[in-house]
Amino acid sequence: MNTFQETLSFTDKMRKPAHKIIAKAFGIGFQSITRVQSLRDLALDQRAGIDSLVIFEPSKVNYTLQEKYRTFDKLKFKDFTQELYNAYQTEYQSDGEFLHLHATYYFYGWCNEAETDFAEWFIMNIPTYKQLVLQAGGLAKIPGAKAIQNNAYGKALFYSMPLEFLKPAIEDNSQGLDHIFKIVHTKEKNLHGGQVLSCL
Repeated sequence: MNTFQETLSFTDKMRKPAHKIIAKAFGIGFQSITRVQSLRDLALDQRAGIDSLVIFEPSKVNYTLQEKYRTFDKLKFKDFTQELYNAYQTEYQSDGEFLHLHATYYFYGWCNEAETDFAEWFIMNIPTYKQLVLQAGGLAKIPGAKAIQNNAYGKALFYSMPLEFLKPAIEDNSQGLDHIFKIVHTKEKNLHGGQVLSCL
């Protein structure tokens, strides 16, 4: 993505297919009719790392969700990227996503070449992920992690880490990532069998 506006446009385009996957995954996992509601609240996202709600019907129980969509060309890296600071080492330095990540689950996916759906994706339990980072001693000490500074709109400092590190925190994933997370997909876990109320 070359500009902030292009990134926003890409995110808007991929939101509907992402929410369809999320609703089906949670519908199977919790045996409940499920819908995903986008909060469209930039301040909440910046303050607490929350993009959406996963809502179960008819109980009205909900979970908070953070989402990140990446382009198809980034799939070859098979990594998870986590922002630590914005405007790193400038007078405008501020906390990045990791330092205010208060959602319960994280949807992370790579779109297909046509940008109409997701080629690969996973859903991660954020409290479990934080425990893994804590045990490692921080993002910088995760085995295989690399610190990268992005010069596009913000000079963010983020860490790229191998997907294998996330394995204990993974709740569900596309079958193309099974060889990394070693999750066995059963007939009951097939995403196409879930009950979906709506994807907003």
